Amino acid sequence: MELVVRPESAIVGRSASDMQLRSRYGLNLLAVSREGTRSKARLRTLKIQPGDLLLMQGPQEVLAEFAADSGCAPLAERELRIPNKRKAWMAGGIMAFAVAVAAFGLLPAAISFALGVLASMALRTIPPRAVYAAIDWPVVVLLGALIPVAGAMASTGTAGG
Repeated sequence: MELVVRPESAIVGRSASDMQLRSRYGLNLLAVSREGTRSKARLRTLKIQPGDLLLMQGPQEVLAEFAADSGCAPLAERELRIPNKRKAWMAGGIMAFAVAVAAFGLLPAAISFALGVLASMALRTIPPRAVYAAIDWPVVVLLGALIPVAGAMASTGTAGG
């Protein structure tokens, strides 16, 4: 859960160690963002300031209780996914291979990258639903609708200069 520290919050000026987040609440402070920048200081000793964004980990009900008790406001929930390193390396390898095949002229770039996408889907480095969602379908339909128009222009001579 992400929490924003309000000016009147009880945790202003205190660190994670001072609050005993782990032993008292069973919570982990994962990150602190201050004015859009990440702090390089140790999280357990970093003094919390008003306006800080805290990324906290723990049971949902404990997080809600901590937010209410400390005077922090929870932000809207969003899905956080931690990437699988094995799949990340595999996806990088697929991309490098597709770029190399296109760069050396073994296949046209469009075919090389299309095969790369198919390989990524087959090896499950990207879910097929994500590929489907990423396609801009109105553009595909527009291009498909323009094919007969281009054929008509070519056959009537209007395409020529």
